[in-house]
Amino acid sequence: MKKDDLNNELSKIDRITEELITKEDILWQLGKKERQYQRQLIKEVSFFFLIGLILMTGFTISFLKLPILFIVLQIFVLILIPFLVYIENRSNNPIGRWHHE
Repeated sequence: MKKDDLNNELSKIDRITEELITKEDILWQLGKKERQYQRQLIKEVSFFFLIGLILMTGFTISFLKLPILFIVLQIFVLILIPFLVYIENRSNNPIGRWHHE
């Protein structure tokens, strides 16, 4: 009788272990998709800011004749904004912190 009880407990443990492995796999796949989405979002944001930077720089040089410091500030914004978007997405995504590629 004790052997049967032990076998039943072992089979329960095996089932629970398989379920946990399956759930961890699902979480990892979701994290991977989220990281791919974040990369795509950063590329898109960077692209639009680059277009904006080019237009603003052309406008600045042609019409306003503002100093080079303003252009440097625009370049800083071009780098800073996508980085902030990335950090914000990363902080709202606990799955991304659990698994690393």
